[in-house]
Amino acid sequence: MNKEKYKPRIMDKIISSYFDVASSICIEGIKWCGKTTTAKRISKSQFYVGLEEKNSSNKELAIINPKFVLDGKTPRLIDEWQNVPALWEAIRWEVDLRSKKTNLF
Repeated sequence: MNKEKYKPRIMDKIISSYFDVASSICIEGIKWCGKTTTAKRISKSQFYVGLEEKNSSNKELAIINPKFVLDGKTPRLIDEWQNVPALWEAIRWEVDLRSKKTNLF
């Protein structure tokens, strides 16, 4: 994404501030409102479960090995996680296991 074309959102600072008090956050909202774009700017690594055919292997991997999805630099964006419901429990479990802030969203 071209950072020069990015229009800052009110939520940018709010989401960043959540990581001062929370290990992980869930960003919800209507389609095409900028959730992924905002999260990409904050994250240091991403995993796209997605609905598109190009991410179908990612979805299969997430189903087979949810823990693999959690590996990466934090804060880590896990986009469209709801397409693999087991990821929710895997994230909760990982947050509980890690002693430091996990920064997963």
